[in-house]
Amino acid sequence: LAIEKRIRLIAAGYPAERLTFAVGYSRASGLHAVLLARTDAGDMVLDSRTGRIARWHQTPYRWLGIQSLADQTKWYGLAPAA
Repeated sequence: LAIEKRIRLIAAGYPAERLTFAVGYSRASGLHAVLLARTDAGDMVLDSRTGRIARWHQTPYRWLGIQSLADQTKWYGLAPAA
């Protein structure tokens, strides 16, 4: 679903270079991939498991990795919050 959202947003004119994927984990849902949209208000999570768009820190996930916006062949691990 995250891939489909990316395709549709690009087709609607959203800049592809402002869209990326991320992988998170929660006990309730396990591993889950989402689409992130970089906006003037911050990075927003477009999650198929909820009907709302939220900032990444307002989601139930522990973030494990994010795809580079500059080079989509690269992924970065994310350190857990202290």
